[in-house]
Amino acid sequence: MDLLKTFALFVATALAEIIGCYLPYLWLRQGHSAWLLLPAAVSLALFAWLLTLHPTAAGRVYAAYGGVYIGVAVLWLWAVDKVQPSVTDWVGVGVSLLGMFIIMAGPRLVRLTPCERRQGHRIGGRFGFRYVGRNIAQSHFVDEAHTPARIAPAGCAAQNAGLSPADHRGTPMSLDAVVPVEPRCAASESPNPPASALLHVLGGVPRPAAFAREALERMARHDLGPTQVLCYSGRAVAQVDSYAGARLVDVLDACGFSERPRSELKRCVVVALGDDGYQAIFSWNELYNSTIGEKALVLYEKNGGPLEPHLGALCLISANDARLGPRHLRGLSQIAVKMP
Repeated sequence: MDLLKTFALFVATALAEIIGCYLPYLWLRQGHSAWLLLPAAVSLALFAWLLTLHPTAAGRVYAAYGGVYIGVAVLWLWAVDKVQPSVTDWVGVGVSLLGMFIIMAGPRLVRLTPCERRQGHRIGGRFGFRYVGRNIAQSHFVDEAHTPARIAPAGCAAQNAGLSPADHRGTPMSLDAVVPVEPRCAASESPNPPASALLHVLGGVPRPAAFAREALERMARHDLGPTQVLCYSGRAVAQVDSYAGARLVDVLDACGFSERPRSELKRCVVVALGDDGYQAIFSWNELYNSTIGEKALVLYEKNGGPLEPHLGALCLISANDARLGPRHLRGLSQIAVKMP
C-alpha cells in the first residue's frame, strides 16, 4: 500500500467518523429527527471496519491518521457548517499533514547490535544506528516494537545474547531440516532454508541447533482455539481463531536441555529473542513445573495457514499467562539458555 492509497484510506475513515458523530449532534443540539441515529450507527460501523483496513493497528498509524482527520474536519467546517476557516486553521492543517507525512515516509533507524558494531556496519555504523527502510513498507507500517531486522548469524546471535563461548559449544542434532549452529561472528552465506525461517537454540544446552519449520512440524503438535491477545494494560491487540505449534519445552528437550543436572536446571532461565530484539523470559520452574509450560508454544500456523508476514516465519506465545501480550513474540529467531 503506497502513500497515496494510505492517505485516501485515512480520508475515507475520517469522513465516516465525522459523519457518525455529526448526525447525533444534529439530533441532540438542533432538534432533528431521531432517525438520524440509524445512518449514524451505519457510519460508525463503517468507520470501525475501515480501521481494520489500515496497515496495522499500531500507535504510529493512528498518529498519522490524526493528521488527516484534522484536515478533513476543517474541510467539513467549511463545506458543511459554512464557516470560513481562518488563516491559522489552514496553517494548523498544513502542520498536521506535514507531521503525518514525516511519520509515514520518514526513515527508520535502529540501534546496532554489539556484533554489528564489531563488524563495522556500513550505513550509519559510526553513529551506532542503521537504516531499515521507511515507516511505511511492504504494505504495512513498521511497528515500533517489531521493526524488521537483519538476522544475525548464529555466532552473532550468541554474542548478542551475552553468552560466553563455553555456553555455545556442542554438536548439532542429527535431525532432518536442522542446521548446525556455528560459534562464530563473521557473516556467512545464508543457509537453506533462509535464516529468517530458522529458530536457533543455543547457550546452556548440550546440543545447540537451528530448527526449520519442517522440524518443528514433526514434533508433537499443539493447537490453540480462539485466542485473544491482550497487552499488559488490558487492551486487546489481536483476536485469532486458531494457532498451532510445538511446545517450547519440546524444542528445548530436542537439544538435550533436560539432560543437565537438576541442580543446574533450577537456576536456568530461557530467553526467547525476536529478530527485532524483543525478548520473552521464562524460568525453568515456569516451563517444567507449572501450567505455563503446557502452552508456551513456538507457533508456525495461524488459522490453518502460515503465519502472516508481519509475524515472521515463527512466533512465540505463552497462552497460560493472564495477559498474552508481554510474552507474545514475533519473528522468533533464537532461544538462549542462560545460567545466572
